[in-house]
Amino acid sequence: MSAAAARSGPSGAGVPGETPGRTAHERRRHIVAVATRLFGERPEDELTVPAVAHAAGVPVAAVQHLYARDAELLPAAVAYAVDEIGERVLPYLDLPPREAAVRSVGAYVAWLDGHADAYARLIAIDPLDPAADDVIRGVAAQTERLILGELYYPHVEDAPAPVRHAVVSWLRTMHTAIGARIALGAPRADELAEQLVDELAAALRDAGDGESAERLAT
Repeated sequence: MSAAAARSGPSGAGVPGETPGRTAHERRRHIVAVATRLFGERPEDELTVPAVAHAAGVPVAAVQHLYARDAELLPAAVAYAVDEIGERVLPYLDLPPREAAVRSVGAYVAWLDGHADAYARLIAIDPLDPAADDVIRGVAAQTERLILGELYYPHVEDAPAPVRHAVVSWLRTMHTAIGARIALGAPRADELAEQLVDELAAALRDAGDGESAERLAT
């Protein structure tokens, strides 16, 4: 569950700053979306409850109802960004493995194209920052589970260590490649997705999982 969902609060009337006609979920999503945008635009010390309220066009009390302290906004913004990415890269279960992988990676690249500033901040976060460390670790673990699950390792702990290492190393390579694409504007998103899936297949083959590599290669 994301940090945003964890602090959803009651959904009935009487919520401070509630916008008429907007559900509690819509209100929360709007506020966190604005916080995520500010996360990519401003220094961390300017990501404050009043700043988010002003940018969202809601009373400060409406933001405080969800996030009582400024320190809660950063992990919420990161978690929201991850939730959005997750919605884009959910496996295309009705497609062959390679096509599903290319479509998922391509959707991930496309999302980052539209959120380059937030992505740059996300990968630059100090891993020792206690406000964000749990979320960032959760993102890495969730992504690893998704990929390994699609490779027929539904339980991450059941995957051989070399395979897990190959996936984690590939994730780092993917983020580096996407960062370079954002900076350079090339290659095209679909070309990069094909390249990254080829690299994952090669990494899995080197790790001794030829069956999974073959599924991704054809």
